[in-house]
Amino acid sequence: MSEAQKDGGAIIRLNAALDGELPALEQAQVEADASNAAPSRRLAAVRQAVRAASDDERAPDRLVRAVAALAAAPAPARRTFPAVPMALAASLAALGLIVGIGVGRLAPAGAPGADDALAASYLRAALSGGGIDIASSDRHTVKPWLATRAPLGTAAVDLAEAGFALVGGRVDIVDFQPAPTLVYAHGEHRIALTELPLGGAPAEPAFTLVRGLNEASWGDSARAYRAVSDIARPELEAFVKAFRAGVAKETE
Repeated sequence: MSEAQKDGGAIIRLNAALDGELPALEQAQVEADASNAAPSRRLAAVRQAVRAASDDERAPDRLVRAVAALAAAPAPARRTFPAVPMALAASLAALGLIVGIGVGRLAPAGAPGADDALAASYLRAALSGGGIDIASSDRHTVKPWLATRAPLGTAAVDLAEAGFALVGGRVDIVDFQPAPTLVYAHGEHRIALTELPLGGAPAEPAFTLVRGLNEASWGDSARAYRAVSDIARPELEAFVKAFRAGVAKETE
C-alpha cells in the first residue's frame, strides 16, 4: 500500500472518530494517540469553516422526485426454490466462490459498483445541504487539498466562463478507495466530477441514467472520469465538453 493510500485511510478513520462512528475500543485508541491530536484539530477546523461558508439550499424538484421514487420503489418479490441436496449445494457454493474471486481480479478499477456508489454520494450530498469538504472557487486551493487525501492526481479546471463555476471538492469512496471529486455549480444545480484510476473507461463520453440522475463517463491517457448531476443531459454534455477542453488546454 502506498503512503498516499495510508494517509487517505488515516484521514477517513479520523473523520469517523470525529463523528463518533468507530467501535468503542477503536474510538478510545484514536483519542488516546497523541499523534492524532493535531490532524483532528485541523479536520475539525476545516469542517467548521465549510459549515460556516455553506449556504442552506433547497434541493431541486427533480432531485426530490428522484429520491422519492427510490424510497417508494417496491421490494423485489421473493422467490422460492426446490430443495437442493447437500452435496450439490456444497459444490455450487464452491463454484460460486471461485467465480467470484476470478471476477474480482479481472474487474477494472472503479467498476462494477462505481455508478451506484457515485449516484448515492451525489444524493447524500444534496440531502445534507452541499456535501463539500473543501469550499473554494480557486482550483489552486482545491487541487492540492484533494491531492493530499486521495492517491490519484486531480485535474482541476476553471469553467466559470462556460457557465460551470467550481465551488469546492470532496473525497468520495469508490471500491473502498478515496477518490477525488470536484463540485461545480450550474445555476441551482450541482455537478460532481469524480476522477478514478484509468481502466475500462471509454475514450469518448458515454451518457446513461443512474437512479434518476444523469451520468457521463470517459477517460484519457491519465485517468477515468465520472460526472453525475440532476441537470438535463444536454447541459451535462455541455459540461463534459467544456471540462475536456479545459484539461486538453492544460496539457498542451
